[in-house]
Amino acid sequence: MSAGRAFTPICRACLRHLITNVPAMMGRDGNALYQMRVALRRLRAAVSLFSAVVDDDRTCAVKTELRWLAPIDNPLWEQQGLKEDETAGQGFLPDAPTCEREALITAPITTEPVQILRVPGPGWTAFVASLATALALAAATLKFTTVGLAFGLVAAAAFLYWLWSMDPALPRARADAGRGVALPLYTNGSGSVGWWGMVVLLIADAAVMASFIFAYLFLWTARPAVWPPDGSQLPGLVEPSLIAAVIVAAYVLFEAADRLNQCDRRLAAALCLVASAALAVGSLALG
Repeated sequence: MSAGRAFTPICRACLRHLITNVPAMMGRDGNALYQMRVALRRLRAAVSLFSAVVDDDRTCAVKTELRWLAPIDNPLWEQQGLKEDETAGQGFLPDAPTCEREALITAPITTEPVQILRVPGPGWTAFVASLATALALAAATLKFTTVGLAFGLVAAAAFLYWLWSMDPALPRARADAGRGVALPLYTNGSGSVGWWGMVVLLIADAAVMASFIFAYLFLWTARPAVWPPDGSQLPGLVEPSLIAAVIVAAYVLFEAADRLNQCDRRLAAALCLVASAALAVGSLALG
């Protein structure tokens, strides 16, 4: 399919998306206004993307008309009646379904609301955990091993208590997010904020490990006579293979625990988690 033929159905879809929301927008439906803004953004992006294919006088006229429609895409603070609607409780999250602090999670591309996220409230737990962590790192830097270990235990206990208190049981039913939209109070898998946080953490860990490996190999090839230092030798294949096998087994048990928990087999899931943690500790001991 040529670029010109692909441009036609894309623009038709954007226009259909825009026009179908006009009646609801005239009735002051905030979600319809949002959908029209999305349609306009997509249409502008399509015109810009295919500008080399459809760049003529008619395209300039279309761009002019889109600029004329720009008030629909105005920022929130320029929308007429926004303050009155929010004061009247007609916006998103007019009430807190969980009776806690909440935030609205939106899709990264379409910005559509997808989840209600509970936000930690005020308290001393996070402060104590952060302070203990800083003191533990400072003590380790100054080689105060006993003091650093003590503050490290305090930090670990504070973090565990903080995270545990943030995870109460919630109803599985969707909660009212306002404007006629019902959203889940939590999500699992790739739709979870915590899942993406763990992905970013693993990417950072992989980058650090890659830098260590690169530094080792660079020094080994650039200064083979003096590297590794102190006459140390590379380990054989048996010990690294054993450590890798233990890590893989711990991961398999963790995945099994996740699937058992989804089947509501909590005892088996707990046993798998304990075994996975034991294998993870064992891999550290072997290393």
